[in-house]
Amino acid sequence: MADNEIKGGMMRGHIDTIILLSLVDGDKDSNDIRDAIEEKSDNKYSVKQGTFYSALQRISKQGFVTEYRTSGSDGVRRK
Repeated sequence: MADNEIKGGMMRGHIDTIILLSLVDGDKDSNDIRDAIEEKSDNKYSVKQGTFYSALQRISKQGFVTEYRTSGSDGVRRK
């Protein structure tokens, strides 16, 4: 791990808020949310897939986000 990377332990307990903040400017699919998190951290933080989807499922169950499916411009169904 490079010295300028954000350690996962520092972010523990904050991933729900980080995901919600990435949605402030509008709807995003799960890939866009992860990309936004990496971009806003200047690529110093990358969310592990398991952590990300657990958090997304948790905030969805709490009613903070609504999941729905749509087709992207490439024809791939996204959630």
